[in-house]
Amino acid sequence: MKDQEIIRYLRGGNRLQRNQATKALLEQNFANLCKIVLAYSASSAETESNATELFRDSFVALYRTLQNPQWSLNTSQLSTYFYAIAQRIQSKKTQTRRKSLFNFGEISPKHEQRVSQEVYEETLSKSEKVQTLQHAIVKLDPKCQGLIKEYYYSNASWKEIAEDEKAAPTAIRQRANLCIKKLRSIYSTLKNPRND
Repeated sequence: MKDQEIIRYLRGGNRLQRNQATKALLEQNFANLCKIVLAYSASSAETESNATELFRDSFVALYRTLQNPQWSLNTSQLSTYFYAIAQRIQSKKTQTRRKSLFNFGEISPKHEQRVSQEVYEETLSKSEKVQTLQHAIVKLDPKCQGLIKEYYYSNASWKEIAEDEKAAPTAIRQRANLCIKKLRSIYSTLKNPRND
């Protein structure tokens, strides 16, 4: 779906059009949201819930912006604009969290340097995890990719997914479990390659 169509549907489309535009926006920004979340998260276990939360927060901010009839997408793509919103929101959340963690008076320069180095190394580590996760997701078959995106990032229920695919919710859940196992296996292999 093209940027202008997404904007038009979000501004004044019917419910189905708004849902289509929201889904398209999520699919176009899925990888970048994971990247942002993993770069700032304390652990990869937080990725799923945080990416969903980040999408919601960013979507609300974008939606509010779109309600201003004076606003228009001038130079960048919508995905670039959306990424900037998400990056700013996640950065603010992290700053708030760090302020509460380090709000115990003056920090010595030596301690500050050690904390900065730890944060830098942690960020590098998370960036590598994001890339590994992205590579693992790409290696899944298209049905598994779609199922994981639909449930974990579009926040659709098993029942909704089952209705879309004309299948039983338990069958969809079983397929999702298999997809998650495959994803974990691929991720583990990519993270710890064997040198044969």
